[in-house]
Amino acid sequence: MKKIILGLLAAVLFIGCVESPDEPLSLSTTEDSQFDALKKEYNINKQGLVIESATNGIDTTKVFFNGRIDGKLWIGCYDKTTKNNLLDWTGTTKLDTIIDIDKGYGEHTTFQIEEYHVKHPYKRDNSFCFLLWGQKKYDTNYVITDLYFIDNKGFIKKDKLIPDNFGFGFYEAISPWFEGVIVKHNDMTVSNYICYTMKGDSLFSLPKNTYPDNYTPISYEECISFNMFDNSNTVRIKRLNVKLDSTLWDSGIFEMGKLPINARIDNKNIVKQNDIWIYEISYTQFDGKKDSVKVSVNINSGKFEII
Repeated sequence: MKKIILGLLAAVLFIGCVESPDEPLSLSTTEDSQFDALKKEYNINKQGLVIESATNGIDTTKVFFNGRIDGKLWIGCYDKTTKNNLLDWTGTTKLDTIIDIDKGYGEHTTFQIEEYHVKHPYKRDNSFCFLLWGQKKYDTNYVITDLYFIDNKGFIKKDKLIPDNFGFGFYEAISPWFEGVIVKHNDMTVSNYICYTMKGDSLFSLPKNTYPDNYTPISYEECISFNMFDNSNTVRIKRLNVKLDSTLWDSGIFEMGKLPINARIDNKNIVKQNDIWIYEISYTQFDGKKDSVKVSVNINSGKFEII
């Protein structure tokens, strides 16, 4: 688990203040002077508030803060351009900082949370979803993770994961999915993906060994898989039902026309025109020349063509 979490944290760029909507942001309790600047920028002046972390939302035009007021969790969300407040929520009870750990064989120990960090926050309409990681200061070997769902009227739902004695078993990430989210749950052997509504209702788990990074949802249950093979100019497109673990149609593997085998893929964009989806792949050739290739797909029939 240590390697997983350290890898996630190493990917973050620390900055002093927010300058543009697309600028990465993640701050911890060690940057008090930077929090002072952000509190002034976003006019955060709640009595007794101690901010513990700040991060971009999945939509990077939003910034999220977490802190505590008299031991109770506070979450704030702001628009990075207008500085308008989009969420100002304080829990009704104090956070439980003493966690009982089952070591097995009838033995127990306690773990004391010293600081909290908001992770992978997502806003959809007037609903919010985020992870709250509780840990000791400067120590990511063992974290307690809570999954929160909140709307602008107040608290909806929370799920807690307490890792086993070896630190395995935690909520790792959130990804938007149709009108809800997919939450990645990591344990010792495999990563599981669970589909939720924005009210916190668990709908189903995706099949084992599923990697939905290349999936684009059509509904909660169905999606289009666009899988480009490494070091190749080939692709495979499928329409899947991830709840039933079934394939509705499969294009088979085909070559994407003029795309060179050794090209660097720069961007993949999808233009949706009712049942016709157009995938535009922008790439750079080894000699530096830039180009693109488009694939048109009828998501109902599976018929495709390179255009």
